[in-house]
Amino acid sequence: MNWQLRPGWIGFLFDGRVFVVRGSRKFIRTTTYCANSGSNGTGGSRKANTDDVVVVRNMPSPVNRSSNERYLGQVFCNRNLNMQKISAIGFDMDYTLSQYIPESFETLAYEGAVQKLVTHLGYPPELLEIPYDHTKFVRGLVIDKPRGNIIKMDRHKYVKIAYHGSRKLTEVERKAVYDPNNTTWDSFTGSGYAVVDTLFSLPDAFLFSAIVDFKDNNPDRLSKSYEEIFKDVRTSVDLCHRDGVIKDKVAMDPAKYIHKDEHLKGTLDMWRESGRKMFLLTNSLY
Repeated sequence: MNWQLRPGWIGFLFDGRVFVVRGSRKFIRTTTYCANSGSNGTGGSRKANTDDVVVVRNMPSPVNRSSNERYLGQVFCNRNLNMQKISAIGFDMDYTLSQYIPESFETLAYEGAVQKLVTHLGYPPELLEIPYDHTKFVRGLVIDKPRGNIIKMDRHKYVKIAYHGSRKLTEVERKAVYDPNNTTWDSFTGSGYAVVDTLFSLPDAFLFSAIVDFKDNNPDRLSKSYEEIFKDVRTSVDLCHRDGVIKDKVAMDPAKYIHKDEHLKGTLDMWRESGRKMFLLTNSLY
């Protein structure tokens, strides 16, 4: 990964993003370019400025691969950053150093949240019987809380796909609710919408859609509004991350929940051997 920064500046990886920091100031505005892997910590001459942010999908590998090998999670970018003058590199823990296995890790959050909804908030016990599907949703979606919908938009805020619970809206239904002629840049902001922008949010989306289905099919069993349901879901999932429901189980069996990256040690060793300081910047227990 190659940057070029002024002497004394530092960078750190957090939730898949690289932030450039000087003192207490943080520069995180654009996503103009990504970092790439380099074997010696040097590279291009692109300088970072106050509008720079680097987005990283996976940890870069120090291993040079031939062009005929299949994709193995490399980072692709259209600009290089030179790390020659950077003095310290920091890392977030979750989804940066620790790449969680979605089939098992997300299920912990989902099942823990459902249990809390049923046990503490009086939700119907039938919800406990709904299995989690980690392939159902991806990042980049938007939850329309008042309507019980989950939508996918393009960069012009045009809603291309919309689901009410697990039911896909027809084109006529979708355009009646999200009229493209009345859509503005402010149409999907405010407290009525929640962006699924992190991997931690995926269980929220699945659980919300499942409860929306249950409410529609059993209106006499669940009188809460869609917005109230989302608030309860968000509170329950967040509590699972704080009270040990998730972390305690991960600590007991890390191999079940964390993907072992064969290239991680080599990447960290490469940067440490180059003379740079390494640090961990996280609010996670470790």
